[in-house]
Amino acid sequence: MRTTVGWMVVLAAMTGCGARGGGGAPVAEGTTGAGNDGAAATAEEGTTVAASDAATATPTEPSGPPVCAKLGEKVSPQVAGLDATILVFDCEPGPGVDLLLNGRIWNHSEASVPLMALALHYPMLAFEVRDGAGAAVHGGPPPVPPAEDLSTFVIDLAPNADFSWDAALNGVIAVDLAPGPYEIRLVYENAVADRGWWTGRIETPWVRFDLP
Repeated sequence: MRTTVGWMVVLAAMTGCGARGGGGAPVAEGTTGAGNDGAAATAEEGTTVAASDAATATPTEPSGPPVCAKLGEKVSPQVAGLDATILVFDCEPGPGVDLLLNGRIWNHSEASVPLMALALHYPMLAFEVRDGAGAAVHGGPPPVPPAEDLSTFVIDLAPNADFSWDAALNGVIAVDLAPGPYEIRLVYENAVADRGWWTGRIETPWVRFDLP
């Protein structure tokens, strides 16, 4: 049985704004990251390893991003010049890794869009999960908003640029999930209209995943 107990975890630092299609992706299934050749390239020229040290050295596995299989990708309809994309990956077991989620918001308009991105820092607020019967799965108590000025979380999203971020399923759902089918989607909403921020609601279609 696979469980998703854990603290809210964001797997990667916020990648920020970039050209459309920006943002890193997990290593595709069947590929590997850099191995010993990459490490050797950083050694200073002329340095050597003593034979005795080499004989007693313990070999270690090369590290790198998890190997993931893509489960699905869905794009929302455009709302006031913006759309959203969710990508879901099933990754090999790792520290806090189960399902990897990638969210992206793209600006299709010809002008910059001030985007209140506070909710995007909290996976529990940015993603919704439902079970096979269509009932909402609540992840636990919502996070407490920070005390600082909310304007510090506003992103000036340039034309034809995107804002993307990664999260783990155990950052969205902080309770045990029973085996079975589930669906997940990305939801972004802002109703505060008096500060010039983008307002509206964007929902991607649901992406299915199954827990054994």
